[in-house]
Amino acid sequence: MLRFFSITAVTAVIAVPATAQDLTYGSAQFDLTHLEADGDEIDANVLEGDVEFSANQFLFGAELKRQDLDFGGGSGGVFTHYGVFGAYNVIPEFMIGAGLTGIDFDGTDVNGFEVFAQYTAPQFRVALNHNRPDNDDEDFYLTTAYVEGQVAPAVTLGAVVEAFNDVDDKFYALTAEYDDGPIFARAFYNSITDVDGGLFGLRGSYSVTDVVDVTASLERSSQDFIGDLTSYSIGAEYMVSEGLAVGGSIGQLEIGSETADFIQLGVSYEVGERMRLDRKASDALRADRSRSIGVIFPDAGIGAGFGLF
Repeated sequence: MLRFFSITAVTAVIAVPATAQDLTYGSAQFDLTHLEADGDEIDANVLEGDVEFSANQFLFGAELKRQDLDFGGGSGGVFTHYGVFGAYNVIPEFMIGAGLTGIDFDGTDVNGFEVFAQYTAPQFRVALNHNRPDNDDEDFYLTTAYVEGQVAPAVTLGAVVEAFNDVDDKFYALTAEYDDGPIFARAFYNSITDVDGGLFGLRGSYSVTDVVDVTASLERSSQDFIGDLTSYSIGAEYMVSEGLAVGGSIGQLEIGSETADFIQLGVSYEVGERMRLDRKASDALRADRSRSIGVIFPDAGIGAGFGLF
């Protein structure tokens, strides 16, 4: 099965235009999650690809994500998100851009747009994104602010604040990341204003060899956020070749007095470095939550915490 996953991922990457000589970032990923508790089974499959390439002072990109959720008994659905964008570097540190987006849920689709801007300095980065997913609904929009700072050679702190429509409550996230040599560690906290508590988590990896990493994660949510939840997992990742990796993990969810065991398998291919801070930060937050119950939340592919409102 992993052989099939690898072929799928590589095919998606090859689909990137070969003429893009200044490819700055490309990725393809397929993840499979299976949860089981007291005979009930839930499956979540995610296939996604992203590409960014530059031409002089311009940056262009495209993304596609498909999430297939099966809760058993005929319930579930398929979410597909896609988008394209173009951006212009006014000066090397400052970029503005706009894009077209689309969301499809089991054949019902909406189309919208986004505008964004970012400023990057050697040790400080800030970005702003305004997204209107449905051109026919002016009252449906997200505005998200991202801030990131490098406080030490291997330590980066980040913060995200997101407003949904005219709702008074705001989603926010705080992150701290350590990345040095064989060690990667990340701590995160997600919450909503006026809600007591939130979702706190830790995840990390250690390079045992040049091609093998061991991974682990731990999450804890308060009752007032997404319920009394504890999640933990352990796993490993093998680097097949440069940029191409396969991995898996096993873990357990504890929701109140109930428990669910889960297994995750996946393959990923990544080359280059993403230039858009808003996408990079949002993807990291989704990766945080994908180690536990977040993997079975419907993901429309917009914003940083939209699915938690």
